[in-house]
Amino acid sequence: MKKALSFSLAIIIALALFNCTPEEGPRGKTGPAGKDGNANVITYLFTDSAKIAWKSGNLIDLVFDSIFTIPDTIQMTGMVLVYTKMYGNTLWYPVPGIGMDGTYNTRMFIQDFRLGIRALNLDGSSYSGFTLPRLAAIKVVLVPASTLIQIRKSGYAGDFSDYDEAMEVLSLQ
Repeated sequence: MKKALSFSLAIIIALALFNCTPEEGPRGKTGPAGKDGNANVITYLFTDSAKIAWKSGNLIDLVFDSIFTIPDTIQMTGMVLVYTKMYGNTLWYPVPGIGMDGTYNTRMFIQDFRLGIRALNLDGSSYSGFTLPRLAAIKVVLVPASTLIQIRKSGYAGDFSDYDEAMEVLSLQ
C-alpha cells in the first residue's frame, strides 16, 4: 500500500511539472558585450579545370602570387584548410586525407607562392595507381589566429596533467 501511494504521488508530481506552462517574467538587464570573434576568415573556391588538374600524374600546383595570397601571418600562426571535390560527387574531401575512392592519400604543402596538393599511395610512397579522379573544385580556407601563445620553456614541454603547470607553460596565468 505504501509503495502504491509513493508511486501515485510521483506520477501526480510528474504530471503537474510537465503540464505547467512557463510564464514569462520581466526582462533582465542587458549584460556586457561579449568578446569579438574572429571574422577574418577568407575562402577561395577554384573551379577552373585547367588550374586544378593533376599535373605530372599526382600533383596540383596552385601558384598563388597572382591568383590569391596566403599572408605570412597566416602561414606562420594561422590555419590553411584545403578541400577537394570530384566531378559527379557532392562530397568535399579534406587535404590531407584519404581520397574519394580510398585508393590514394593527399598531402599539401605551402612554399613561397605555391600551394601544392600531392597524391600518394596509402603507405605514403609516390602514387602508382591509375588515373586520379577529375577535380571539380578546390576550396582553400584561410583562418588567421586570434591569439598566439608562444611556448618557449627550453627543454621542457611541461606536465599538462597538472592544471597550474599547464597554465604557466601556456602563459595563461
